[in-house]
Amino acid sequence: MFSLYISQLTILVYIVSHVPVVAQEWSEPVEVSDMEGAHLYPDMCIDNNGVIHVVWSSGTFGSNNWQILYSKSENNGESWSEDFDVSQNDTLWMSQPHIATDSENNLYVTYDYNTMQPPFMHVLMKIYDGQQWSDSILITEGMPGSDYNKLIIDFNNRVMISWYRSSKFYYKFFENGMLTQYYCPYCDSVDKFIPVEHSLTSNQIVKWVGASFSTNYSGERLQYFEHNLLDNTWTQPEMLDTNKLKVGLEMDINSYENAEIAYRIQTSI
Repeated sequence: MFSLYISQLTILVYIVSHVPVVAQEWSEPVEVSDMEGAHLYPDMCIDNNGVIHVVWSSGTFGSNNWQILYSKSENNGESWSEDFDVSQNDTLWMSQPHIATDSENNLYVTYDYNTMQPPFMHVLMKIYDGQQWSDSILITEGMPGSDYNKLIIDFNNRVMISWYRSSKFYYKFFENGMLTQYYCPYCDSVDKFIPVEHSLTSNQIVKWVGASFSTNYSGERLQYFEHNLLDNTWTQPEMLDTNKLKVGLEMDINSYENAEIAYRIQTSI
């Protein structure tokens, strides 16, 4: 089964296993926040008790003050707690929040700091232990210009935080209250490889899709990567499509833990 959206310049491709379509009923939309202003980049997770946790970036267009807000629902989304300012910021623009929970229901929130000044951006993290939020943890110390954070928690409660800097992909682990050194799996390559979206398998393999930039061709190309969290090794990138990749990329794994990818490519000028 697959679906296509075709325009003059691009094609949206979704490849999926042959499974029967099951009719579902959806609830009416529920307003999570009634705060005035704009709300961007929502992300969510559900903990082991079924509590829904949501974060997003909130502010006013034209203003440099954007906060990272948090709310939770303990009744399957019917009602939500009062918005809480995770970033505790009233001067700068915070963006791209991500939230995840470990097996003990601790919450981890990462976000980009100082978005309006790209040369000075950093990635920060805060942790909620069920009682209080931690102070901000600077993930990208000594690496200004870091942004587009991602967040993964493996089955051993080890936290992986990744980001981009100068078109290169970096990450660190946070374990037992400590940050590791940073890793850059493809920094030695002449080509630039950028993992973008990910899914974690039951055997601790992170499957990624992303893009590559090369002097051998113009524009980005779709690439596939695998990261073994057990020994912290990466596979050689595999180019999945030779057409130019456009903005719009997503992936997940099916019941067989095989990757399924949706992406846009340019098919004509």
